[in-house]
Order: sequence, then C-alpha cells, then structure tokens
Amino acid sequence: MSDEAKLEKIKDNIQEEIDLMDVEAMIQNNVTQFTFKDGLYRIRPLQYAEKQKAYKLKVDTYTKLLRDENNLLEEDLKKLYLRRGIDIEAMSSEIMNLEFKKKRLEEGLGKLLKEKKGETQLETLKEEITSLKHRQLEISIKKTNLLQSSIESQVTVELYQYITFLVTEKQTEGKDLGEGVKDPDTWAPAWATYDDYLKSPDGLVNRASFTVSLMIGQI
Repeated sequence: MSDEAKLEKIKDNIQEEIDLMDVEAMIQNNVTQFTFKDGLYRIRPLQYAEKQKAYKLKVDTYTKLLRDENNLLEEDLKKLYLRRGIDIEAMSSEIMNLEFKKKRLEEGLGKLLKEKKGETQLETLKEEITSLKHRQLEISIKKTNLLQSSIESQVTVELYQYITFLVTEKQTEGKDLGEGVKDPDTWAPAWATYDDYLKSPDGLVNRASFTVSLMIGQI
C-alpha cells in the first residue's frame, strides 16, 4: 500500500471514530456575553453546518500534520521523553491520585461543615486541599507544555481557534423597526474571515478564546 493510500485509510478511520455527538457538545445551548473595549460580544452555540466544518478541519489538520514525519504523535513523544527520564504516564497517574486524595478530603470537609465543628481541623483540611490543587495544576501545566508539540495538541489548538472565530459575535446597531425604534438584538460575526481572526490583536482573541474554552466539551 502506498503512503498516500495509508494516509487516506487513516483519514477514513479518523472520520469513523470522531463522533459528531462530541462535536455537537462543544458549545452548550447557552449564550455567554462579555464587554470588550469597543462593544458587547457574545459566544453563541455552533450551528449544524459549522459543526461539520469544525469536524472537517479536525480531520484535515490531523492528516496534514501526519504527512510530515517531523511531527510526532503524543505516544511517540511519551516514548522519547521516557528515554530521557521523563515519565508522562507517571505524571498522569499522579494527577489522578491527587484527585482521589482531594475528593476524600473534600468529603471530610463537607462532613465537618455539616456538623459545624472542628474549626482547627477545618482550616487544616482547607489548606491540604489547596495544596493538592496547586500540585495538580503544577503537574498538569508541565505535562501540557511537554506535549504541546504533539500532533494531537496542535490539532486541538487549531480547532479551538477556528471554533472561537465561528461563534464570536459583536452587537451591531439594530435594524430600524420603524418610528425611530431599533432592534436591540442584532449581532454580526466579530471577524469577517478566519484570516482576519488570525491577524486580530491578542486582546479580543484571548478574551473570546477563554470564554469559548469554558463552554467547550471534549473534542
């Protein structure tokens, strides 16, 4: 089988494995608004055609990156790091263990709060929970940074950017409803094209991206 045929087979497999229900869950059925310098913006749900575009972008970007042998899959990077003494899987396990410990402490904290006693113990538990959260975040950030060059991470970044472009809108001057009355609920895309989005100043992009990231599910 030629390399081209292999890539096409991989692409077909990806298309089969990506569940559109996951893509459909990216943006929930709610609208989040925020103010930024020159006006009011909102993040709206993805439309069906946009979900299809996002789906296609994910597959095409993955396939494009896979064509370049210099790009590594996450599993390849993990093996490379392990040979250099950095165990990514151990990091994942530690994050899970810390989560388990945190939940047990939170259960104990909830019980004490309900019983309204043990003030000193309450403060100790709170400090321990905070410490565990900080440790989790520290490991998670390190793991993310180590894997950010992987094909999977690059695809996710591209996808988040594209979704942010699609669903960010700016409130515009409303349509004239007659007798001097304007329709207040009139919105237009924040960026005319994806290229405009990529060239946009960081401020608005970062604000919109942060809002979208809070609304996105597993992609």
